[in-house]
Amino acid sequence: MLTHKKAVLDDYPKVLEVWGKSVKETHNFLSQKDFVFYQEAIPNYFNAVELLLWYDDEQLLGFSGTQDEELAMLFLNPEFMGKNMAVKF
Repeated sequence: MLTHKKAVLDDYPKVLEVWGKSVKETHNFLSQKDFVFYQEAIPNYFNAVELLLWYDDEQLLGFSGTQDEELAMLFLNPEFMGKNMAVKF
């Protein structure tokens, strides 16, 4: 069953892990230098959005961030890409 919870500071390492896997899978145009730059910068944006972690039972599918009712970020664990999970978020 698909559920979500609001992310807290202790969740940020999990969020960054999902972010890294997702970016490596989908952003092949980024150099390693760019990847590291964004990896260091992205946590600064977590507090600017409503950051939600999405689960299927206990398995973390990915996360979303909204700001002013607009989707600002959406990242999935690569193993769940192509399975219409993001539509359900």
